[in-house]
Amino acid sequence: RKISSTSGGFSGALTSDSFGWSVTAMGDLNGDDVVELAVGATGDDDGGTNRGAVWVLFLDDSPCVPDLNGDCVVDLADINAFTTGFLTQDPIADLAYPVGVFDLADINTFVATFVAGCS
Repeated sequence: RKISSTSGGFSGALTSDSFGWSVTAMGDLNGDDVVELAVGATGDDDGGTNRGAVWVLFLDDSPCVPDLNGDCVVDLADINAFTTGFLTQDPIADLAYPVGVFDLADINTFVATFVAGCS
């Protein structure tokens, strides 16, 4: 599943916030057996102009982001699907905000969620 301001139920960041600039898996913070993510937004202005922010996303156990080929297994085939999609600008690899831009944020999102795995 995609997590952005337009899908995945997230609506906190603005276009200019650079939401998804950095992403890391935090482990299970609330005991629901689902790994949470910390997502950086370097351009967030809530604390002052471009001071940045870190969003903690409490995820659910629905199909996970790195299972790009939909076989319910996170494996080499998903890495291949992401790499091919990223190089050809296929929307399957556009995992981070802003939508339609293929950049380091997409790679960070895929790597962090791939490492976290699926439950």
